[in-house]
Amino acid sequence: MKWKRQIELLLLHHDILNLINGDRVKPNDPGIVATTEQRESFETKVKAFKKSDALAQLILVGSMDNANVELTSTCDSAKSTWNKLISIYELSSEQRVDRLMGQFFSFGKDPSENVVTHIARLQRNSSELNDELKR
Repeated sequence: MKWKRQIELLLLHHDILNLINGDRVKPNDPGIVATTEQRESFETKVKAFKKSDALAQLILVGSMDNANVELTSTCDSAKSTWNKLISIYELSSEQRVDRLMGQFFSFGKDPSENVVTHIARLQRNSSELNDELKR
């Protein structure tokens, strides 16, 4: 969970989070009927996309251990790499709800934590459970 948040924040900082969530995709080729200006614009956009995607992949791969690098070695984009990691490490929605409900109803204060940390953990658990139930 911490790794995912750190990566999302780093990608957001570099303005490339939209590559892994699908909001930004590779530009479509305008085809053979495109004007020279349209073709140049397309090539500029593709170059920028590839550069951003390479940066996102570098961030992802640079934060992985060797086993995960191997698991994602066939991925050809930041989005496919991200999706592969999510499919491996995130539980299905049903399993996640079961786990979060179990945590919520058996929630207790760890003797070593202060009240602020305890409340923050409870709020995070509640928020995650609500988010998952909305899906």
